[in-house]
Amino acid sequence: MADVHHRQVAAALKAACEETAAQAIAATEASGQASRVHHKNRKYGSRKEAMAAKIAAAQAKREAKAKEENKK
Repeated sequence: MADVHHRQVAAALKAACEETAAQAIAATEASGQASRVHHKNRKYGSRKEAMAAKIAAAQAKREAKAKEENKK
């Protein structure tokens, strides 16, 4: 009896984990960081270009945060 219950719980947990994993993969692909997750370097032609884009994104994020704080 308990074995059947454990199997049902395990199946439900597996389904929930698969759904969460699918959502996480979709989110990383939408954010442009999929190359880091899937170990692909296809978004940028070189490491230097990728680092420049990362730095530019960080600067834009900092500027947006500073702008938001100045409004308060």
